[in-house]
Amino acid sequence: MGRPPAESLSFYDDLRAAYRSLPSRDITIICGDFNAKLGQKTPQDSFMGQWCRGIRNRNGHLLANLCDELRLVAFNTLFRKRATNLTTWSQTRTTHRIFNQIDFILGPHNQRRFCTNAQSWGGLITPSDHKLVTADINLAVATKRRHHRQRVAHVKPDYHLLADPETRLV
Repeated sequence: MGRPPAESLSFYDDLRAAYRSLPSRDITIICGDFNAKLGQKTPQDSFMGQWCRGIRNRNGHLLANLCDELRLVAFNTLFRKRATNLTTWSQTRTTHRIFNQIDFILGPHNQRRFCTNAQSWGGLITPSDHKLVTADINLAVATKRRHHRQRVAHVKPDYHLLADPETRLV
C-alpha cells in the first residue's frame, strides 16, 4: 500500500529543493496529504506538538526528517482537540472504520507562536475521504518588521584642509 519508496524519496527531495529555493524572508506554509503518520511525540521530536495519533510509518519518517532538516513544525499537532478534530482521513472497512492523521500544515518553527489554532473539520460534503484541515495564523504579527534607525553616513574629516590658511578656522 502506498507509493514505491523511490517515488516517496523523490517527492521529498523535490519538496526540499522547492522550499530551499524560496526567499528566507518569506513565511512559507506547506499543506498537504503526505500519507504520513507521525505517531506519538518522542523527546527528540521538535517538529511536532504532543497532539498526534497513530504509530509513525515510512512516510512519517520521511516527513519527520524533512521537518527536522528544514526547521518546520506540524501546526495541526500543536493543539489539544477531540479525536474527531485530530484525524484527517477515514476509511470504512467491512467490520470497522479506520481513522488516521495523515494530512498536515507545516510552517517555520520560529513562526509557531503565530499559529493560534489548527484542526480538521468533518461533516463537509465532498467526494473525498479526507477532512479539511485549517490553521489560524496571525500574519499581521508574523510579518511585522522591526523599524531600524537610519544609519547616518560617517564623514571622515579631511585634515589636509586644516593646513590651508584660507579653510582653517581661526
